[in-house]
Amino acid sequence: MLCKSLPALSLFLMLCVSQVQADGGMVMNFKGRIFEPACEFNGGKTIDVNFDRVGIKKVDGVKYAQVTAVSLNCKQGGDKKLRLQLQGETLGGMGNVLTTNVNNLGIAIQDINGEPITLNRFFDAPDPITFSFIAVPVKKDAAMPLEAGPFNAIATLVSSYF
Repeated sequence: MLCKSLPALSLFLMLCVSQVQADGGMVMNFKGRIFEPACEFNGGKTIDVNFDRVGIKKVDGVKYAQVTAVSLNCKQGGDKKLRLQLQGETLGGMGNVLTTNVNNLGIAIQDINGEPITLNRFFDAPDPITFSFIAVPVKKDAAMPLEAGPFNAIATLVSSYF
C-alpha cells in the first residue's frame, strides 16, 4: 500500500511546486512601528559638527574630538522614558562609527563620558533638555593611509517615548 501511494505523493508534490513556480508568487512581510517624534532638536536647525582641518597622519580616534550640545524641546511623555537614537551607516562592523565619503575614515560617536553610542539603537536620554555627544575622526585600519580632501558623514537623530 505504501508503494502505491508514493507515486501519487510525488505527483501531488510536483503539481504543488509547479503551481508556485507558475504563479511566481512569494509571500512578502512588511512591518514597522508608528510613533510620534518626542522632541524638536537644536531649535529646528541642522546640527553641524565641523572638524575644520584634520591631519591625515594624525587621525587616532582622540585628536580632533568635538563636543556638541544639542538642545531638546520635548513633549511630556507621561510615565514613559525619553529615548534617543542616532541613525546612520556604520563603518565595517564598528557599531558606533559613521561611514564617511573617504575610504578608511569614520566618525566615532560617544556620549559625554567617552562611552560609545551604538548607532541605530535607542538609548535612554541622559538629560531631557540637552543631548551632548563627542564626535571624533577614526581610521578603520590604522595601517592604511588616508587620502587628502574634504569629508562628510550623515546621521539622523530621532526621539521617542517608550
